[in-house]
Amino acid sequence: MKKIFALLMGLLFLTRGAVAEDTFPATVVGVVDLMKIQAASTLYKGIAEEVKKYGEKHKPALDDKAKEFRDESQKILKQQGSISQNEYDEKVLNFRKKVDAFETEIKKENSEFNGRVQATLAEAGAKALAPTISEVAGKHGVTLVINRSQVIFFNEAIDMTDEVITLLNKKFPKMELKKAAKKAPAKKAQKKK
Repeated sequence: MKKIFALLMGLLFLTRGAVAEDTFPATVVGVVDLMKIQAASTLYKGIAEEVKKYGEKHKPALDDKAKEFRDESQKILKQQGSISQNEYDEKVLNFRKKVDAFETEIKKENSEFNGRVQATLAEAGAKALAPTISEVAGKHGVTLVINRSQVIFFNEAIDMTDEVITLLNKKFPKMELKKAAKKAPAKKAQKKK
């Protein structure tokens, strides 16, 4: 009886192992270096270039505005002894409001631009990078891809980075920066009767 029970348990164990093998394929690991891909691919270099152009385009105007604010600040400071304290305080307050309004506008513009960049990067990842990695992985029978930064040691033979960069450059040489979202028209306040 004990032999039959042991035999049945052994068969059950072997059967469960066979089912598990049929359900999940053998794991074949590949590695990609996402930092290298972003640094070397024309797609991500193009996005970085758009960010650089944005900064270069806005820098002269910001520098001019900063000079204008410095000059105005010095002018107000020079008036401190020659006008009443109330007049001086009012000029300082108005100046601070002007600077605050400008800073708020710049933050708003930068936030909008950063949103466009983030949306473009997300789209590049979802519509270009992920499918390209998947295609290269499929070509090599890879079932699991890990970012190089997450691996302590691996055989260089499983690194797919250069192949991913080559295919990404071929299939997705560039991507346009997302356009700014159209602003909804402001709703007019309705008068209550």
